[in-house]
Amino acid sequence: MLFYLTMLHLARFLWEDPPVVDESDTNTARRAAYDQWVQGDFLCRNDNVYHEVQTAKEFWNSLEFKNWK
Repeated sequence: MLFYLTMLHLARFLWEDPPVVDESDTNTARRAAYDQWVQGDFLCRNDNVYHEVQTAKEFWNSLEFKNWK
């Protein structure tokens, strides 16, 4: 799975925390970066299957915990 996500340039979502942007923020560059992060995280999680976790990072950590224990 890690190789697949690396090839799609989505592996960074497994380790990064989501950016913090206020709803009232009017800086378009920050909003675009946040929207891009949300879309990449959605693709990484495959939201239709793994909808119970909030981020891909949480999903990856749960998989590592399950497989290495």
